[in-house]
Amino acid sequence: MQYLHNNIGPSIFRLSSIILFIIVISGCDKRPATLDNPSTIQPTATTLDTQLKTDQTNLTPLINFTSSPSTLTGIAPFSVTIDASTSIDPKAKNLLFAWDQFNDGSIESTQSSHTFVFDQVGLNQIITLNVSDDLGNISTTNIKVDVIEALEKKQPQAVAFASATSGYAHFKVTLDGSNSTDENQLTYSWTQNSQLVSTSAVFDAFLTAGTYNFELTVTNSKGNFSVDQVTVEVIAVIPDKNQPPIIQLSADVISGEIPFNISFSSHSSDDKDGMTYSWMLDNTQLSNTENFNYTLNKVGVFNVELTVTDSEQLTTTKIITVTATDSIQNIDQPPVANIQVNGLLTGNNSVSVTFDASKSTDDRNVITFQWLIGDVDTGSNTSSFTGNFSIVGQYNITLIVTDLSGQQDRITQIVTVN
Repeated sequence: MQYLHNNIGPSIFRLSSIILFIIVISGCDKRPATLDNPSTIQPTATTLDTQLKTDQTNLTPLINFTSSPSTLTGIAPFSVTIDASTSIDPKAKNLLFAWDQFNDGSIESTQSSHTFVFDQVGLNQIITLNVSDDLGNISTTNIKVDVIEALEKKQPQAVAFASATSGYAHFKVTLDGSNSTDENQLTYSWTQNSQLVSTSAVFDAFLTAGTYNFELTVTNSKGNFSVDQVTVEVIAVIPDKNQPPIIQLSADVISGEIPFNISFSSHSSDDKDGMTYSWMLDNTQLSNTENFNYTLNKVGVFNVELTVTDSEQLTTTKIITVTATDSIQNIDQPPVANIQVNGLLTGNNSVSVTFDASKSTDDRNVITFQWLIGDVDTGSNTSSFTGNFSIVGQYNITLIVTDLSGQQDRITQIVTVN
């Protein structure tokens, strides 16, 4: 028995040691979870839900857009179409769009593409685009648009003038383009039958019989140009036969409000020397010079007549019509009747009342007063009238005022006798 005891005891010791070693080794493998040993972290259900929600929140839509035209700068009114249909979201199936022009809170469109029109000039005009997904995530971008004013392409204004547009052969005519206008300096080009004849603003031409079409082209420093024409008729002289004068007649203004000044001018040519001039208005001579100034002071339509006589008493007459109107403040206005009452208009048994029209007005003075009782003229033509009424009834007292031009106004007062 002892033998067995001696043999069993060491065996039990060895078995216990082995079991203890295994326990120690197993305990060493169970290290605490640390940042140095992340693989040992086992997420709980709550941690995993938080991670998924964080991932979804961070995945907002990615906005992509194109514009037509591609540049976002244009001349008012500027129209631009912006297309955001290529915007993406990896987790969402549907994207929602909201376009806000001018960033004022109003939604112009909920489509993926929209056309905007900018009528007003201004830089950095904003289009706000909000793109949201069906998970509630939103992305926003501001699109800046610059709208500029059109650069006005101003054209010069060519004005071709001839000192005379008709005359006898071998006469001098002055071609004048100096009244052409532009903001910039002008260059001049005169052509006749497509042939260049002058590059001056003003030049003289000596013409034989024929028809001459002069064309003036003016060009400014920016290359903009304008064209005007003037035609000159030249008549051949018939040998040994006197021809009447040829008249070119003009006025700087032919209508206006009185009083207004008119500058009359003429250009005459003749195959003989020694012409005389006579300007007439209503059979009254105004001047005997080639050109003169005149002030018109009365309203109406007037024919101003110029007669030119050559040395052999051949004459030519031309007429120019001018119209003179009255200004608004000079138009004769009708009078305004006014009655001031001194006394009672209503009474028992009898009424005595005085009517005063001295407050009646007119822009050119009231001429006459007329007083009526009913339709009967009282015969009074003064500004004051007194009436005595003793018979029961109503009486219409009417004042009529008349001005210089016969315009009238009237006013009525009622007298009642009880």
